[in-house]
Amino acid sequence: MVQAEHLEALLEPLGRHVRSYYGNQGGGALPKDTSVAVCTIEKANSLINRLLEEGRLSEVGIIVIDELHMVGDQSRGYLLELMLTKLRYAVGEGNAESSSGESSGTSSGKTDPAHGLQIVGMSATLPNVSAVADWLQVSA
Repeated sequence: MVQAEHLEALLEPLGRHVRSYYGNQGGGALPKDTSVAVCTIEKANSLINRLLEEGRLSEVGIIVIDELHMVGDQSRGYLLELMLTKLRYAVGEGNAESSSGESSGTSSGKTDPAHGLQIVGMSATLPNVSAVADWLQVSA
């Protein structure tokens, strides 16, 4: 992935590790020394699942989704929607208890697995930006 190569060139001198997850690149795990993971939708969904299972989602500070308009894609959009829904739920937006100020627990008994997680969506061609913003409960 070209994006990963550019990030590696910028971040390697700073001691940051960039990992690529696409096709058959990258395994199912996210090493703890990873600063940036560049992923396809499928690999990102798999990594998020793994981090949730391991109780490590709190290690992620920001998720940047390029090509957010893919949420409407007939073949791959459902995975992006599923991942965003999981992330929203994990940060408490999908949990009524969380909106009342109480800490919500996960099935493993851990609280706030993604406290402070930011999700940034980017797209130059998102025709339904208002609908997506409403769904994500953010301002467009």
